[in-house]
Amino acid sequence: MDHANHTRLTHDELTEAVLDGATVYGPGDETVGSVSHTHGMGASAKVVLDVGGFLGIGAKPVM
Repeated sequence: MDHANHTRLTHDELTEAVLDGATVYGPGDETVGSVSHTHGMGASAKVVLDVGGFLGIGAKPVM
């Protein structure tokens, strides 16, 4: 994946509306999971990722 055109978000931009449903990628650009929901905002935001499974079936939530 070419990251040259991506813009890094500021802490203030890390909101539930932006993060929920976002795809999370690992260091080798493989899909790790997706953001299920968030706790908090900004620099202290925590996310719950759904990982594994197939088409949303059997996915496990991790924080």
